[in-house]
Amino acid sequence: MISREIRHKIFGVLFISFIVFFSIGAAIYGYGQNSQSDREDINLLTIEVRTDRIIKILQFIRDDINQQYQIQLPPIKFFLDINPADELSWGFWAVSKEMIHFIFPLKLFVSLNDEEIAAVIVHELGHLDMKRLPYDMGYPNQAIARDIEQEIRADLFAAQFIDPKIISSAIVKLASPQAEQEKYERLLALSNINSQ
Repeated sequence: MISREIRHKIFGVLFISFIVFFSIGAAIYGYGQNSQSDREDINLLTIEVRTDRIIKILQFIRDDINQQYQIQLPPIKFFLDINPADELSWGFWAVSKEMIHFIFPLKLFVSLNDEEIAAVIVHELGHLDMKRLPYDMGYPNQAIARDIEQEIRADLFAAQFIDPKIISSAIVKLASPQAEQEKYERLLALSNINSQ
């Protein structure tokens, strides 16, 4: 069994490698030359204003999580991936002792409002055991087998800090046609909160 400290160091090296690989790929594929469909209503000022607002929302939620769980959650860092060559439609997140990193694709940034983006991020935090943070690590969403019960638990975690209607709205916008049953069960669990 690999110790937690070694896992943490390996993860740090992998995360730095990912950032370097992303930067090289962005340079090769023309970073910042986004497709017209993704960029029609978005300009750099809008991106900056929205990103700042999302970071402020996440800081308030982080403070609430720290207070409720009696932990010291690392600061949350939000990055926007505007590389048109990037096929990661769900983004990437990682947790270390020093920082929680979220790399969010432009495609999702355009389709969700600021509160829905915060709901997605807090949902992802719900996949971690809050009692063990900040020592646990997050992995790319695609690498984790989707389990409806885990998704519902993460939704219910997020609902402690964000209006369940906002979480439901994000689920509806993000659900793939192949995940109708998952969407139904998650929305049902959140509707039970709304009816209480």
